[in-house]
Amino acid sequence: MRPNRHRMSANLKRIAGRAPRNGTRPSGRVPVAADEAFTALAGALARADGVYETRRLGTRRLAFRGRLFAMSYEGALLVRLPRAEVDALVEEGIGRSFEPDPGRATREWASIRGSEDLWLALARNAMEFARSAV
Repeated sequence: MRPNRHRMSANLKRIAGRAPRNGTRPSGRVPVAADEAFTALAGALARADGVYETRRLGTRRLAFRGRLFAMSYEGALLVRLPRAEVDALVEEGIGRSFEPDPGRATREWASIRGSEDLWLALARNAMEFARSAV
């Protein structure tokens, strides 16, 4: 197994409800309805220049200048992040690799369930990743 060079920040661990390595415990997760959470997320990120919301096949998506970075899918948030960051999320148990077909995981997409704060933090990271690729 190759070493993971990308570690999650203590802030993301706190938001996700995971204890940072220093042993402190966060206050806990706050589950939210997926549609309400994505609506709040889209409202917060749509203010950024170049970000817009699209819909396709019943899925709400956020894009930065034509490059998708987040979408609502079956009650979860899908975010496009660097592969190392997706691996770190999976390793920490916060998310899973997205599998559009059984047994075929994508490299840069993670499926996240959790609090609205976690979704917003990860979507902002995904937006910055999309911004750097344009």
